[in-house]
Amino acid sequence: MRSKKWILLNVFFISTIVLAQNPGAQWLQYKTPEEAGWSSTELDKARQCFDTLGSAAFMAVYNGRVLVVWGDIERRFMCHSIRKSYLSALYGIHVDEGRIDINKTIGELGIVDKEPLTETEKRATVRDLLKARSGVYLPAAYETARMKQLRPLRGSHAPNTFWYYNNWDFNVLGTIFRQVTGKDLFEEFKVRLAEPLQMQDYRLIDGYYHLEKENSLHPAYPFKMSARDMARFGVLFAQQGRWNERQIVSDQWIKESTTSYSEAGEGGYAYLWWIQGPTSMPGFYTARGSGGHIIGVAPKEKFVFVHRVDTYRRKRVEYAQGFKLAKMVLEARTGEPKEQPELVVLKSAGKPVEFIRMSREDLARHAGLYPADNDTVQVKMYEDGLLIELATGLKFRLFPVSTKKFLMEDREDYVEFELDEKGKPAKLTLPRTNRDRKAKLNDKEGI
Repeated sequence: MRSKKWILLNVFFISTIVLAQNPGAQWLQYKTPEEAGWSSTELDKARQCFDTLGSAAFMAVYNGRVLVVWGDIERRFMCHSIRKSYLSALYGIHVDEGRIDINKTIGELGIVDKEPLTETEKRATVRDLLKARSGVYLPAAYETARMKQLRPLRGSHAPNTFWYYNNWDFNVLGTIFRQVTGKDLFEEFKVRLAEPLQMQDYRLIDGYYHLEKENSLHPAYPFKMSARDMARFGVLFAQQGRWNERQIVSDQWIKESTTSYSEAGEGGYAYLWWIQGPTSMPGFYTARGSGGHIIGVAPKEKFVFVHRVDTYRRKRVEYAQGFKLAKMVLEARTGEPKEQPELVVLKSAGKPVEFIRMSREDLARHAGLYPADNDTVQVKMYEDGLLIELATGLKFRLFPVSTKKFLMEDREDYVEFELDEKGKPAKLTLPRTNRDRKAKLNDKEGI
């Protein structure tokens, strides 16, 4: 028989291997692709493809280490529908801890909306909502015109009998989460996921509740996030919910939430995750957001990729193009990684921008409500600077490049203040994409 000491030593050895696969405060990157068993020449071809797509960023991770990064992986773009996969992970944590029972019905949980629910609709369970099979077809916040067009007639399907990509289900899941746990969704994401995964860019101001009172009582919950933080989320799932010595999301929930329950076009749909899709990789699943945003997870390949698009400017890259890019990267693999691959710290790209110094007093003079697009935007102090909150609830930090002109962080647009005769801000001019009424669709989602 093997000694107890031998077993403990092996458990320690195995655990250190697991520990070695997670990024710490900084990502580690293979010094060359060959260290990981990839061809630099073939990856250059993939990079050339990336350059033609108009994508904002692409990041590929193999075995917890960065293989390639292209574009701006630090800039926080809108996540759109990827928000739903984040919520799925939070549900898993609270289901495992016994706070949420996904077999409860929305009737038992007291869910209501602008239009009263029927007795049949009230029988939909939380599990049905996670699978987008509630059978409740009511107006919802953050819907696109296409989603409204495809919405089935009310009462046409009983709960758990029909799949429809339903923002009502997704938004009500947010309401149920806050109601049952007593937690703010964005704060809980920070504490339960962002902090243990050592996300480098996520802040509480990067999430907000988008309420459309004319449509529903249940708000959407959009996120902004960087590609390098999204990759950490993908690696967590690729590692079956384990991060260093902690099981953050149970492997049981990972399996259950990424199992297909419905046919959904080219693949299947699980608990707010898309399954398989246009790839032959076994066990492959994705989180997707409007415009071409993707987190792809291939656990058996130890491979995670993130694809981003600048949807602030209404750019769009088809999902098929993002998948093609990931496929090119995978096909550039030539063999096994070296036993002890040489790694380097992935350095911050850090775009230098010339800001001017302004006193806190001068900055505070810009705070206030400003009319915009038949609505108002709010400028307020945040930490040692300014923050602008658009009418939708979306927030951006402001950095002065002159006494009148400020850069909107992440969006990389400028706002301009018009001063009165006393030198005080009297008017705010937003970027053209904000002034265009049609641009409000830019904050919508869809798939």
